[in-house]
Amino acid sequence: MDYDYKTTFFFKSNNREYFLFKVLRRINDKDEDDLKFIFNDPKSGTGNIYAEEGRTLKDEDIIYPYGEVSYHPDGSFLHKFPEYPDPTKEYMNPQGTGFRRRRLDEIEDWEPLFQYDIFDYKLLRKKKPVPNHEKYVIGSSNSFFNGSSLELLIILVNESFEFESSESTVELIDRYKGIGRDLDLILAFTKISKKGNYLNFKDSNKKFFSNLNVIHILKKKNA
Repeated sequence: MDYDYKTTFFFKSNNREYFLFKVLRRINDKDEDDLKFIFNDPKSGTGNIYAEEGRTLKDEDIIYPYGEVSYHPDGSFLHKFPEYPDPTKEYMNPQGTGFRRRRLDEIEDWEPLFQYDIFDYKLLRKKKPVPNHEKYVIGSSNSFFNGSSLELLIILVNESFEFESSESTVELIDRYKGIGRDLDLILAFTKISKKGNYLNFKDSNKKFFSNLNVIHILKKKNA
């Protein structure tokens, strides 16, 4: 599938760029936006974990070299694993089969998408160089991204919704304009003290520590 626009988001630390995620935007035959979010490059040796119960891993959960999340014009919000060996698991709706968020063209204020907990910068890799016209580097300086663990909130907002950019020693808020028609993307970073998570297997008392970066799907509490 061809996409009309591609934007790859990075941050810079110690003069090195670290890959955060990529957004693909397609305009369909009804002149509607269709957005896709990709958080890892399988050619870089990283992968995705999809666990419905968060920190509990079950036999049916997915560990796979590539995953993506699509926000379709009608509000369908799907976690996808293309070419996964079990076809029944290629598409998953994080909020239940048939659930719809607001249509993209009906977002008049803000719509939370992801919480991205970043513990290990080394996992934020992109194999191939990205053309400058498709690249967006966050932050005006290297000083904020100093190796500390980060919590990143990724939020869609209407272009008219007030959400000011800011930067301090503990917080950085950046606004990318025009991610879709009448839509901007807010990226709100906060430094956190956690270094990772303790994960456990279902029906087992054993736990292991993981510093893998974690992506959570967010939704409005009143949605």
